[in-house]
Amino acid sequence: MKSKILSAAAAALFAASFAILGCSEEKAELSKSELADKIKGGWAGQIIGCTYGGPTEFKYRQKIIPDDVKIPWNENWPITTTIFGGLYDDLYLDVTFMDVFERFGFDAPLVEFHRAVGESSYNLWAANRAARFAWLDGFQRGEPTSWKVNPTYNDIDFQIEADYAGLMAPAMPNVAVKFAEAAGRAINSNDGLYCGAYVAAMYSLAFESDDMKFVASEALKALPAGSRIRKMMSDIIEWHRQDPSDWKAAWRKFEDKYVKKHDDNFGSCHIHAPNNCAYILLGLLYGNGDFEKTIDISTRCGLDSDCNPASSGGIVATAMGYSKIPAKFRKPLEACEDKLFMGTSYSPKKVYETGLKQALAVLKANGAKFDGEKIIVPLSPIRELPLEEDAPSADKVSRKIVSVKFADSTTFEFEGVGVTLTTSPEFNKAFKDFAEAQKEKGAAGEIEISLDGKKIRTAKFFADKHLNERDFLFSARGLPNGKHKLEFKLANAKKGFPEFFGYLRIYSEKK
Repeated sequence: MKSKILSAAAAALFAASFAILGCSEEKAELSKSELADKIKGGWAGQIIGCTYGGPTEFKYRQKIIPDDVKIPWNENWPITTTIFGGLYDDLYLDVTFMDVFERFGFDAPLVEFHRAVGESSYNLWAANRAARFAWLDGFQRGEPTSWKVNPTYNDIDFQIEADYAGLMAPAMPNVAVKFAEAAGRAINSNDGLYCGAYVAAMYSLAFESDDMKFVASEALKALPAGSRIRKMMSDIIEWHRQDPSDWKAAWRKFEDKYVKKHDDNFGSCHIHAPNNCAYILLGLLYGNGDFEKTIDISTRCGLDSDCNPASSGGIVATAMGYSKIPAKFRKPLEACEDKLFMGTSYSPKKVYETGLKQALAVLKANGAKFDGEKIIVPLSPIRELPLEEDAPSADKVSRKIVSVKFADSTTFEFEGVGVTLTTSPEFNKAFKDFAEAQKEKGAAGEIEISLDGKKIRTAKFFADKHLNERDFLFSARGLPNGKHKLEFKLANAKKGFPEFFGYLRIYSEKK
């Protein structure tokens, strides 16, 4: 559905009433039934896209899935017969954030989103896992994360779970970005956060227009002009303008210009939010509004190839509405609409109902007018997010890796501007074996970390299955250039706690 913009005469009738809000005179119009269909489409599109790409996840890194590789889809088999489990981490985090707004209102504070992630019982990875352990460590609870303390700050996590924000704020991208920031800053910063805001804005604009070129370009206005992500997505949009028929050519250009030249100072390449955001965009632009083509392209781009079609599928299905998703995709989802998302009390059916209720409340609270079945939404210019300070690039700061082992305590001196301590695969395996052998779950030990004589974090370890692996213990970047001393001490450990083995990633200024 193209945006239904009211005539100048009709818009003038509303101009005075909205002047105090600083809204433009342009309006979008949709019915309550269209709103419900679009919200259901947005959520269903995510589930279907994630399911479609699931078998290929991370199997194709920096290469296109060939056309002769068939991606299976069985319309006669339910998507799940139990729960929406680990594959659907983008969905159950999405639902978790929806629930925080449901419990605490539309001004829910950052600390409640952080708490919800930290105290959850489902499987988490990367930046979501980092947010969980920050909470469990009692580290910066409820504070925005940043590159200075979080090496996963630019990972894909919030990008894949920001959908809720746009679905809550139909045709109101500024409100969508506000809702995205409320949760996203506990998980990501910089490009990691911007990507989530971009996805949220695209969802919001999909209520206004079914033209994916408009949606992608207009949502870009929310991103800081000087950010890497805005430049990267602008290139995708321009390459599509130059050749709207060959997505593989655009993929190769992006691979050569950005992915092959990825700077590890900004995070891991294959789960880097901007790299995967490009594949959402390729699906949306080259899919031409066709649901199956959209999710297929986003999947065949590779990397995190379940999450990317979940995002593109959700956005295009918001624009077209649930009723226009092909029946072969709707049928296996409809067979399990009562199944719960892992670690939540929400099923798809409950999500659709709650999503509609929240969207109606947000529309009313932000100046929309209701005339029977008709909803008239005031359209406002998109506000640009401020540009945040980012980590120094590889041409300014070098990295070196040093192994570190200790049973009880140790000290380590280094010279540089930052340091991160990651766990080794050997330690993670040893700790999992130790944790599984514990009859009593819960706290299993902790490592106290001091930098230059000041305790900066206590990294905690747990025997519970969903908590028995952590990727890093601490990160401290942006330090004064010079010599620094680290101290590590094992405390409150259960008998048999394995010797720690990890890697110090030391950052030094280039001379």
